[in-house]
Amino acid sequence: MSHLKTLVIDNGSDRIKWGYAGKPDTYRSHGNYVAKVKGDRKNYVGDVETARSQAGVWFRRPHDRGYPINWDAQKEIWDYALGEFDAREFQLLLTEPIFNPNSVRKVQAEIIFEDYAFDALYTASAPFFSAFQGKKAGITENFAKSPCHLVVDCGFSFTHVVPFFDLQKINYGIKRIDVGGRFLTNAMKEAISFRQLNLLEETYLTNLIKEKCCYVPIDFYKELQVCKKKGPLNTVAVDYVLPDYVNHNVGYILEDKASLSAEERAKMQILRLNNERISIPEILFNPKNEGINQAGIAETIIQSVESCHPDMHAALYNNILLTGGSACFRGFRDRVELELRSVVSSRYQVNVSIPEDPVRYAWDGASNFPEAVDWSKCVVTRKDYEETGSLYCLRKLYN
Repeated sequence: MSHLKTLVIDNGSDRIKWGYAGKPDTYRSHGNYVAKVKGDRKNYVGDVETARSQAGVWFRRPHDRGYPINWDAQKEIWDYALGEFDAREFQLLLTEPIFNPNSVRKVQAEIIFEDYAFDALYTASAPFFSAFQGKKAGITENFAKSPCHLVVDCGFSFTHVVPFFDLQKINYGIKRIDVGGRFLTNAMKEAISFRQLNLLEETYLTNLIKEKCCYVPIDFYKELQVCKKKGPLNTVAVDYVLPDYVNHNVGYILEDKASLSAEERAKMQILRLNNERISIPEILFNPKNEGINQAGIAETIIQSVESCHPDMHAALYNNILLTGGSACFRGFRDRVELELRSVVSSRYQVNVSIPEDPVRYAWDGASNFPEAVDWSKCVVTRKDYEETGSLYCLRKLYN
C-alpha cells in the first residue's frame, strides 16, 4: 500500500489536523467546529478568524465531552477540510478518544466505509501516536530505548494520563482529570465577567486571551503575593487591548502603556489581567479550586504509575511526555517536574519532556506510523467491512 495514499486525520475535540502519511509538509490544521457569528448568516467551518468580527461567536462542535456524537457536523468539517477528493483512492488513519465506546466506533466505521468509501481504515488513540513519535524521534535518549512510557495528554475536554509498555497502553493504569482547555476557557470567562467586562458570550475571544496571557508559575502562592503589589512591583499584571474589529481584529498585550497619549488610550478598550493569568492554569494542578473533587496532574501521574507493576515505576517516572494544547502554557513542564520531584521517592529519576509543538505531535507520530509497521496487516479494508460488517472492524482494530 502506497503511503502517498494514506490520509492521516488527528480528529481532536478542538482542532482537526490532517495531511498525508510520510509527508510532513502536507500538514494542515483548523478548528473542529461550525461557527456562526452574530449578525452574519454565513457558516464558518473551522475558520471563524476569517470573519469580519469574532464577537458573539456560537460554536457547533461534533464532539461532546471528548467523544464524537454529531456526525453531520463532523462530515461537514471533513468535507470542508479535505475538499473534493475520491476517498476510494485513499486509506484512512484516524485518531480516536481514549476508551471510545463501541457504539461510536460502529457509526464511525459505517460513515468511513459507506458514506466516504475509504479503501482501508486504521484507528488508535492520540496518546499512542505521541508515545510512538517520542520513541521514534528520540525526544530523549532514554525515551527511545525504554519500553515504558507515560503520556500526559492535556486535551480540550479532559486530561488523560496514559502508561504504555512496548507501545501497548495499560488500561488499568489510565487516569483522567475532568479539566481541559474548554473548562479553563469557561473559568476565565467567569472570572473576567465577574470583575470587569461581560465576556460570557465571547468564548473565542476569551480563549485567545487565555492562550496569549496565561502561564504556569513555579511557585503559585509566591506569585499570588506579587499580584497584590501596586505599580511596577506587580510583574504579573498586564494590559490586554481588546479588538475593535475596525482597526484590528486580534487583541494584543500592551507593552508600553506610558508612551501612549490620553487620547490614544481613550480609544482602546483595555482589559487588566492580574491573578487570572496564573489562577486559570492552576486549575490543572488543583482542580479542587473550582469544586472538582479530583487530584491535580502531578498526583494523577503518581496514581497512574502506582497502578502499574512496581518493576515499571522507575522507567515510567523517567519517561513522561506532555502533549496537548494546555501543555503549551509557559512554565508548564517545569512545574510538573518540580511537583513530581517533591513527592516521588528519591530512588526514582523524574524526567519530563515536552515536544516543540505539543498540539501537532500526535499527528507527526500517526504520519510516521505506516512506514514503521506491516501496514497491510494493520488495517481493515473496505472489502473486509462489506463482507463481515462493523463487528469485524471492532475485533481487528481494538482487540
